[in-house]
Amino acid sequence: MTFRIYIDESGDHSYRGLNNPGRRYLGLTGVVFRKAEYDPAIPLALEALKRRHFPHDVDFPLVLHRKDLIQSRSLFGVLEDEDRRSEWEEQLVEFLRSCPMNVFTTVFDKKAHLDSHGFVRARPYDKCMSALLCRVAAWLLSQQDATADVLVESRSARSDWEAQDTFTNLRMAGCGSIGAAQFSRTFYRDELLFRTKVHNVAGLQIADMIVTEQTRLAIEESGRPLTSPIGPFGRRVNEAVEVKAGTGSRMLLQ
Repeated sequence: MTFRIYIDESGDHSYRGLNNPGRRYLGLTGVVFRKAEYDPAIPLALEALKRRHFPHDVDFPLVLHRKDLIQSRSLFGVLEDEDRRSEWEEQLVEFLRSCPMNVFTTVFDKKAHLDSHGFVRARPYDKCMSALLCRVAAWLLSQQDATADVLVESRSARSDWEAQDTFTNLRMAGCGSIGAAQFSRTFYRDELLFRTKVHNVAGLQIADMIVTEQTRLAIEESGRPLTSPIGPFGRRVNEAVEVKAGTGSRMLLQ
């Protein structure tokens, strides 16, 4: 079985303003699909869902982005109508519930890290990515003959280099009880795959729909402060993917 992990993030990379819960955390969610189940069914289903609710131009495909959806920006302006928003949210939740995927999330509490370690500042993305991929690797090893590659949303040349550096170090050293050779066999490519939003990658859009709510749930489960309670729609998203996540799928680091 060959899998692909689509990774998106929520939160802040910096160590500024950590007393503000909105800047205190960085979360990464990895959405894992078996390639044979993903292609072409999942991209086609997601495109059909988008076409039912939003204006469509084949040359400029609409890409889902949580912030734009919440604020009804641009082509998502149709969601200002409460009935249309309700119908969209209901069908999105059902789509997420039907997806044959596994979901893993790691969250880094930067304030707790500084409180514990003083001026020793870890790279937040490095911490989250390492922990996330180690947990996915352990899960893959429980599957029969499972291998995977990793697709990440491209952010900037420096950020992409740091993500690749983290991945390279994991392949060289392994993690926990997973040795380097075993880790490298499981993640069979030696380089991450990068795509931007304009590439309209279904797996990245699904991760984008999930990561903020899963990050907030991990924070809530750990008893840490949130800027505001998880809203009703966020609860429904988390409930829809809980069976895909399961016990121990979320981890808070410091």
